[in-house]
Amino acid sequence: ITDKGVVWGASANPTFPSANSTNEGSGTLDYSSSISGLSQNTVYNYRAYATNSNGATAYGSNLTFTTFPDPPSNVSAG
Repeated sequence: ITDKGVVWGASANPTFPSANSTNEGSGTLDYSSSISGLSQNTVYNYRAYATNSNGATAYGSNLTFTTFPDPPSNVSAG
């Protein structure tokens, strides 16, 4: 494996390479990824990817998550 990580976007089945992707290096060891710069109250699609030395990229299943909405700006305690 020459590249591995996570790719995400607004549409299902995002692909690598993308500005919305992580690159966790090469090799077959487990990895974890962190993503940032997400919009609030938005549904995102994401999936893991791995690219081999022949340039072929395989993907995990497409999954989704929703970010939290903006917190209220005027909160008062009774």
